[in-house]
Amino acid sequence: SEKNKDTKRAFADGTRPEFGSSSDFINSLEQGGKNISLVNIYKIASALKVSPSCLVRNKTSHKRYKAVVFDLHYTLIRLNPSRGVIYRKIIKKYGLDIRAQTIKKAFSAVWEEYGDKRISNSHHTHHNKKDIELWWFYFHHKMLKKLGCKDMHKAALINKEITDQFYGNPKLHKVYNDAKKILSLLKSGNVKLALATNGYRSTKKVIAHLGLAKYFNHIEISCKSGVSKP
Repeated sequence: SEKNKDTKRAFADGTRPEFGSSSDFINSLEQGGKNISLVNIYKIASALKVSPSCLVRNKTSHKRYKAVVFDLHYTLIRLNPSRGVIYRKIIKKYGLDIRAQTIKKAFSAVWEEYGDKRISNSHHTHHNKKDIELWWFYFHHKMLKKLGCKDMHKAALINKEITDQFYGNPKLHKVYNDAKKILSLLKSGNVKLALATNGYRSTKKVIAHLGLAKYFNHIEISCKSGVSKP
């Protein structure tokens, strides 16, 4: 695709791909519009100030990097169908018939209001199911108010179903097209791979169902370990 070609050209000429605003970036990830695994490999190489090929140099190279840590959601996998479609189906059970696109816009608006820094800083508490569910409750309640639903009890029920599905239902996720190729490339270069994600214990079955577990030397899920991802 043209997007993949653009990303590969970015690798070649050393420029960083432009993502636009955070909500635009989120939307592109959910649509599978960004070649996110390649983008992340680029970011790793850029942070280390090396070319991407250095990550898998031969054993005799003293510059070979020994390990790479991956996140899970919107790095290796994404919701499928889209967040808007999934949310609409759940919300409709509670008497709210709202278009998927409208829900998606409300979600993006709340994300923008929170801001990337606030979201990142708050994620250090996501090491048990109760705290994760509570964080998403405040987020989804704010989103639902934008959609005309101010009932906190109804919001709590909707939030619980959304979070349970997001973190534990493998049928609602899809692996990015290039993800396994990247993992295979790194593994073939004897690079140790780790997966660190904030999620429920049930997230383990999502990873297994999607065929990702075999690539990793170590998998860390926050609710299992009791520690949030960095």
